Amino acid sequence: MPRDLQFSFHPVQRQRFQNGALAQEWHGRFPDLFDTDDLRLAKTQPDRHFFEWLAAVLFFESMGYWSLIEKYETKLHRRKIEHFSKTVPPHVRDFVLSNRAGLPDLFVFRPNSPDWFFCEIKGGPDRVSPQLDSKNLNH
Repeated sequence: MPRDLQFSFHPVQRQRFQNGALAQEWHGRFPDLFDTDDLRLAKTQPDRHFFEWLAAVLFFESMGYWSLIEKYETKLHRRKIEHFSKTVPPHVRDFVLSNRAGLPDLFVFRPNSPDWFFCEIKGGPDRVSPQLDSKNLNH
């Protein structure tokens, strides 16, 4: 069942992410959450990804869940595709790999556990698209 979660942040966090300092810090503190490609994207697209990174940190610190931020369906991202493929049932893996457009921002999972979910992250004026809202990706 879909749930809405809300979290607060300090504007300085977002500023530090946009100037690269916070992304670099989180990449160092949470190497299992953020790989070098995540860091590259955060640096080359400084106005994007803050809310996804913050949600990944909050899921990890509060519940012990790991998150794969975007591109978990892309075979070029070996680490992400391996975690994703070994966690979800084959029918979910096949669906996601064949429907790459418009997937949720995060794939959230507990390592060595069957517990996982998708999570769409929205911040500021951003809203869930009707296309994504209508996809049934629940397990």
